[in-house]
Amino acid sequence: MEIRDDIVVLDVNEIYGVTSAKRTDVSLAWFKSARSNLYSAKVLLDSKQYSHTVFFLQQSIECIIKAILLENSIIDNAKSFSHSPEKALELFYVKMNSDSLKFCLKVKERMRDLRDFESRMVTMVALVNSQVKEYIEIEGLKEVDDFQVSREGALAMGLPETVIPDVVVYKFVQRKHFVLNLIYCFAVLFNTTQQSSRYPTLVGGNLLLPAKQYGLPKIVEGLITIVPWFDYILREIYE
Repeated sequence: MEIRDDIVVLDVNEIYGVTSAKRTDVSLAWFKSARSNLYSAKVLLDSKQYSHTVFFLQQSIECIIKAILLENSIIDNAKSFSHSPEKALELFYVKMNSDSLKFCLKVKERMRDLRDFESRMVTMVALVNSQVKEYIEIEGLKEVDDFQVSREGALAMGLPETVIPDVVVYKFVQRKHFVLNLIYCFAVLFNTTQQSSRYPTLVGGNLLLPAKQYGLPKIVEGLITIVPWFDYILREIYE
């Protein structure tokens, strides 16, 4: 995976162009693939094929991240991209000096010692629910203090330069943060599932079938919870 070094950042607000309308034919193809993979995941979830649901959700989030990074010239070649796309997002946040990096570190710390997918799912659902709660509180704000957007930042976000209350812009920015945080959460959650969701895995000297590994009640409950958030992500950044 090649990360470009020639990114020019006008200010921190430019990160919110990540989910704006800088569409290219290449990035559109990856977004369409993400949508197709999500559709497959939904069908399989309804059919109680949970391990295959996990696989297609992993494919969907990987396609979403590839699309974002390609259309922002962060990577040059999607095929050289690994199945750990959260690492590319982390490097991107470092370059952008983004507050999202703090959230990434928090997620990694919470997930560090969790090896089985059931524990990872339960922990990640709790983290996502926490993010949802914070975002709902932000949406209820009537005004904000100590928040300014530069002219360049407003233009990068596709916003008019004038006549927009600070609170409106603040909510717009925070919604982008929220979407990016969701994407990172799901990238971390599914980063070890690309093989184990399809093939038997050796655990304690025994082969564990994907259907048994990913069919545990808490995993199923988690899948039902997070699939709608995949829809939300794609609505926000693609449709």
